[in-house]
Amino acid sequence: MSESWLMWVEGGKVHMGPMKQEAYEEYKRKAVRRCDLIRLLWRLCDVAGEDKVEEKLNELLR
Repeated sequence: MSESWLMWVEGGKVHMGPMKQEAYEEYKRKAVRRCDLIRLLWRLCDVAGEDKVEEKLNELLR
């Protein structure tokens, strides 16, 4: 793996540093999961409708 940099928030402060192998593995796992969630969200919009999905997402954000 070539050197990659990562930006993260810890304790309310933004940090930046070289990405370690374990951080890279976690990033890859999160990326796969988020792609799956986006596919699920798309399907849910087809089933329930965008308005209902948006309403429920906004409820979760409150």
